[in-house]
Amino acid sequence: MSRLCAELLPTGPMRRDNPEVPPFALLPWRNPVRVPLWSGARAGRTFSPGEKYRPTKEKVVLRGTRVVGGRVEIPAGGLCFLTGTWENAAVSAAFPSLLGRIFCSVECEPERVVLENVAVVPNVPVVVGDVVYRWEASEGSGGGRHVVHVYGLDGYKWGLAELSPNLMPWGEAKRTWLEFALGPNQGLLSYVAPEQAGFEVVSGVHLATQTVAERWSSCGPVREGGRWLVGDGELTVRWEGDAWEMSFRSASEEVRRRLERLDLPRPKAPGTASAWDGRLCWRRGMAELLLRAEGPFLRWYCGLEKLVSDREYPRDPAFRVRNLPCPGGRSSSLALYNHEPLSLGAGEAVAGPEGHSRLVVDAIVANRVGWHFEDHRGNRSLSVVKAGNLDTLLGDARVGWC
Repeated sequence: MSRLCAELLPTGPMRRDNPEVPPFALLPWRNPVRVPLWSGARAGRTFSPGEKYRPTKEKVVLRGTRVVGGRVEIPAGGLCFLTGTWENAAVSAAFPSLLGRIFCSVECEPERVVLENVAVVPNVPVVVGDVVYRWEASEGSGGGRHVVHVYGLDGYKWGLAELSPNLMPWGEAKRTWLEFALGPNQGLLSYVAPEQAGFEVVSGVHLATQTVAERWSSCGPVREGGRWLVGDGELTVRWEGDAWEMSFRSASEEVRRRLERLDLPRPKAPGTASAWDGRLCWRRGMAELLLRAEGPFLRWYCGLEKLVSDREYPRDPAFRVRNLPCPGGRSSSLALYNHEPLSLGAGEAVAGPEGHSRLVVDAIVANRVGWHFEDHRGNRSLSVVKAGNLDTLLGDARVGWC
């Protein structure tokens, strides 16, 4: 990589190889039908007293499916369950629903992926980390306009990203540094041709892991200390001498930590990478003492679980996880997808993660299929009949498909 590229790229963890591309990202997409979620899944949820947020943001996607020999064939990644975070900035790291549960992204570990000598051409998306660069437009014949848009792997079009070097005649060799969507997503353009844009280097963000919590609370300023019931134990914080003493005690474990006043870190937003050290950790929980102008501030989480991209979902090994970031590297969406192909006949069904919902094939006549989704309580979506495939968008999560 040139010295110029190294100087202009953002700092932070960086890798020169592309991580595995999840199969759902590049599967063919054939005239999908849009179906509302089943009754009961759209009820509003209350995040805290007096604050009501949007309904569930879950979506189920069927993609790349086919009807072959009287059976429905679903490729790896073809059955995908997605959810997005709340758009409200105050709880942007909270996922309003996944398989019927609310949970929070506590911390994530984004990486910057850097690839060299990359060409973007029509109809061939280029994946860099969790970023998809796509050729979207080319106009004119003697000195035209070339546009590249940036998507997430879930197909969500970030909208911040537009490269339009309409003053650059095709074929001219000119090294131009372009920032597509916030710092991690950049490219050093080396040439523009009628049906191709060449990059000396291009980068994108990749969310390798994130830690999520089932329960969490911000307890506000802690002046004299206090006690809180957290999960199956008790969290205690008190001022002792010239330091803060934190302890957690349950029937199975007891941990303590002493923090000097100057050791307390400044707070960062949940769901971001951090180097916080004002923590007390136990088996499936964590408490943080943060420094604010009004004094130390306590935040705790319990039911912690680490999700690793393209590894098995811990609660259901039939599905794999893909953590999906926003352009800046924060957690934005989460996908659970089948990593083995599926085959269904008439009257057969396949369960989603944890058996929370399932896809049911009602009937197959020649190449026409009738199917529906239902949850574990028996609530059903609308039934659909379609020829050739089952490609479907079910629900309304903040994702789309390119």
